[in-house]
Parts: sequence; structure tokens; C-alpha cells
Amino acid sequence: MSPGVPAADSPQDLFRQRTRPVDGEGRHLEWMGYRTNKGVPFFRWRKRGFTAGRMAFLMQHGREPVGQVRARCDYEGCVAPGCVEDQAMRDQLNTTFNAIFGGLS
Repeated sequence: MSPGVPAADSPQDLFRQRTRPVDGEGRHLEWMGYRTNKGVPFFRWRKRGFTAGRMAFLMQHGREPVGQVRARCDYEGCVAPGCVEDQAMRDQLNTTFNAIFGGLS
């Protein structure tokens, strides 16, 4: 921690400290913190590791994600809580799409 920077009280606070809005409305967030060797936004809070996507999902949906978390928006690398979805959400969307439009061959 840098001098003069208060410690984060929660992993959500640390997430907020390491993101910044990329548009005027703040709909999309860019990760400004550490990335793994594979480029995944990542941070530790009290020795517990979190991906930024997982934390964004937890903040938005109040539950652990199922499978990989991805942004559903068109902003590359967005970690905004309102823009992320998990595998269960993608599966449900695919099921709904197929029910409406039929499966694609």
C-alpha cells in the first residue's frame, strides 16, 4: 500500500479503487490494477484472490458466478458490474433464443 492511500475496507472497495469509468455515464469500467500473465484482471484482499470479473458479478448479482465471467457489452475488457454475465446466464439466453427461433443447424 502506498503512503497516504487508505486500506480498502472490503474487496468491493478495492475493486472500485482499481477501476475507472471509460465513458461519461460510467456504464463501462476499465481495470487499472494488476493482470495475471494471461491478462486477467486480478487482485488480493486480505490474502484472498479475486478476478475483477468475479467481484463485479458478485456485486451485481449477490452470488458466486458459475463458470467464467465475461462482459456482455461491446467494450473490450469491461469489468462493470452491470456488464458481466456468467455461464449460467449465457446458457439461459441460448435456451431462450433457441425456444424462440429454433436451433441453428
